Amino acid sequence: MSPLAHYLRGLRYGGVVYFGGFIAFVLAALVPGPAGLPPVFAGVQQLGGLGLPGWLGFPALFFAAFGLSVVAAELVRWAFRRLVPACCPRCGGAAYGHGRWPVTYVCRGCGNCHDTGIKEGEEL
Repeated sequence: MSPLAHYLRGLRYGGVVYFGGFIAFVLAALVPGPAGLPPVFAGVQQLGGLGLPGWLGFPALFFAAFGLSVVAAELVRWAFRRLVPACCPRCGGAAYGHGRWPVTYVCRGCGNCHDTGIKEGEEL
C-alpha cells in the first residue's frame, strides 16, 4: 500500500480505538455491574474514600477516560506507522513512517524519503 494510504489507514485505526475507548466508558457508566451498580459508581465511591469530593468523582473519571482514549489512539497510530511497513513508491521495499511536519516515509532498502504532503496539526 502507498505511504499516503498507509498513513490514512493508521489514522482510521486510531479513530476506532479513540471512539471505542469512549464507548467503553459510556457502557461502564450505564451497564449494571456485579453489585447492581454501574462500575463507574464504584469508581466514584473509591475516589470518595481517597478524599476526593463526591461531586468531583464523575468528572475526574470522565476526563481520565477521555485522556486514556486519546493516549491509546495516538499510541496505535504511532505503532502502526513505525512497525507496519508501507510500500516504497520507488523500489517497492519496506517504508516506515518518519516525521510529523511533514509526514514522511523512509524506505529501508533504497533510502527514498517520500513526503505524503500531510502536516500533522496544520489547520486549514
